Amino acid sequence: MPEAKSARGLVQVTSHYQDGKRQESLVDRKHLAEVDRRPRRRRVTIAWDDAPTLVLIAVNPENTRSMEALPILIKSLQSVRGVVVAVEQNICDRCDINVPVVVPLLAHAVNSQPEKHRLLSTSMDNLSLTDSFKFNPLTKSKAAHEPSREIVRPDDVDLVMTLGGDGLILHVIQNLFPKAVPPFMPFNLGSMGFLTPFNFSDHQKDVSSVLTGQNNSVTMRMRLKCVIVRQTIGPNHTCSPTIHNFEDNALNDETREASVTEEHHVLNELVIDRGPAPYLSNLEVLCDNCPVTRVQADGIIVATPTGSTAYSLSSGGSMVHPSVPAILFTPICPHSLSFRPVLFPDYVTLEIKVPQDSRASAWVSFDGRHRMELMKGDKVVVTVSPWSVPTFSRADTTNDWFKSVSHCLRWNERVVQGQQYSN
Repeated sequence: MPEAKSARGLVQVTSHYQDGKRQESLVDRKHLAEVDRRPRRRRVTIAWDDAPTLVLIAVNPENTRSMEALPILIKSLQSVRGVVVAVEQNICDRCDINVPVVVPLLAHAVNSQPEKHRLLSTSMDNLSLTDSFKFNPLTKSKAAHEPSREIVRPDDVDLVMTLGGDGLILHVIQNLFPKAVPPFMPFNLGSMGFLTPFNFSDHQKDVSSVLTGQNNSVTMRMRLKCVIVRQTIGPNHTCSPTIHNFEDNALNDETREASVTEEHHVLNELVIDRGPAPYLSNLEVLCDNCPVTRVQADGIIVATPTGSTAYSLSSGGSMVHPSVPAILFTPICPHSLSFRPVLFPDYVTLEIKVPQDSRASAWVSFDGRHRMELMKGDKVVVTVSPWSVPTFSRADTTNDWFKSVSHCLRWNERVVQGQQYSN
């Protein structure tokens, strides 16, 4: 790795393994989310090379408690030397605060070719950096009604603090960080709070411990990369109504042309369902190009371990620790009673396709958003995303997870016999 530091500094990442060994790596702060994940790693800690300078505070404007906590947290952070606080545009529109505004990158910047951006190529043993395409961290706003407001690019954010619930974290990631994600410090001011281990009543102590590096334990939350491949009919071919079997449909058809149309990275789950159609979903599933099964159900959920306690759990899937490297495959109301949820290893490639002989199209959504129709012949290719979501832990990953499972889901709570009648 080059010795030169970027303008935003480096982060020292330490991986702790079950055999007691440790591995340390210096990573550009912007690319902490790209650190390689390993099955036998017990936990990850980070150390700031330089203290974070740009902190984004994300708030749900419809949440009264969050809006009341916002000025308190801003004042607390502004008292720290060298820290610049920023918020989203919709928050500035609702309250009178004079701080920089974070705006999403333009579509062409987000989807540009990899060589135009600083990338982190990971392997099992080393980390390497390539050349970078740098944005100006702070530029003056051109808006006439806000002449003094500064505009901040998401790429320049060092740390994100959220005042809300789990949905707010998904909102910020989807809107501002479609790929590389900075570390998150989530405060529990929402309705669920499964991913928010920090209590705002202790914000001064917790914020200080994170900024100074006293609390350096993070959870690397896996995401899924979902690529939609649309299939078009070649110019010299006409559709035939002949019904093909599953193995025939799984083979490449030279008369059809495939084109990649969209790419999404999900933290919770990908859902493919029947939509408004009165028929069951008819989907073909391949794993590493090998036919696995044909789905006859209301739909299918492909979830991450983080998403295992969301929609997948409601559909009968298992709860999975966020550090387990697995992809959950959970059917929604399957027609076959033997169709049970399964887990795939995180290195496989899943393909879910709407076959040509399906009675209707299917509908797909990504973390509950960007819902769109899948026509016959279209498919979704699912792999593990190279960009995880690093979230700070209050204690450690396992402790925080079991507390959330017990507090939010009341897992395995029962009345002890004899005590319900005692005074």
